[in-house]
Amino acid sequence: MKQEISLDMAKKISRIIDDAISKNQLSFDINKMDYINGRFKDFSHDSINNKPGTIGYKVIKKDRIYFIFLVDWYSDNRYPIVVHVKGVKGVTGALFGSYTYEEKPELNPEEYLIWRYIPRKRDGKNPERKELFEKYCDNPVDIKLPKKINDVEVFLNRLIEIIEIRIKVEGTVKKYGLI
Repeated sequence: MKQEISLDMAKKISRIIDDAISKNQLSFDINKMDYINGRFKDFSHDSINNKPGTIGYKVIKKDRIYFIFLVDWYSDNRYPIVVHVKGVKGVTGALFGSYTYEEKPELNPEEYLIWRYIPRKRDGKNPERKELFEKYCDNPVDIKLPKKINDVEVFLNRLIEIIEIRIKVEGTVKKYGLI
């Protein structure tokens, strides 16, 4: 079974995040980004620009800036969650959404996203990347979607944790060549 994030689901997630922001329920800085004339004020990328319905947040945590988007990435009315990290080259983002539940059938697709780390670099070291990623967390990864304000921090922390693991893995393989 495939799970898709529809525009309605993306808007629901956004409303819950917006409520958490307005009630100061988060332990880190987060702001909803202004999307004007098909562009975000603080962020520009071809995959994000001029996509109707795009929702974006700027998160600052531990001196790192994360841009988190709900965007119709493929222009097919699906809204995966895309995370970009400012200043990190080589890791342009990770897509969360539209994944199969066959490996974790116990998880409700209305409550969780399932994402699998599948490196696609062309340097012959993808098996090493995957092996190293799996030393830090399960693969596939499950991410609980926020249903209420109290879930937002857990949700965002999980996204950031997965991105940080990916950055660590990509950097380790690049720096040392192997695990």
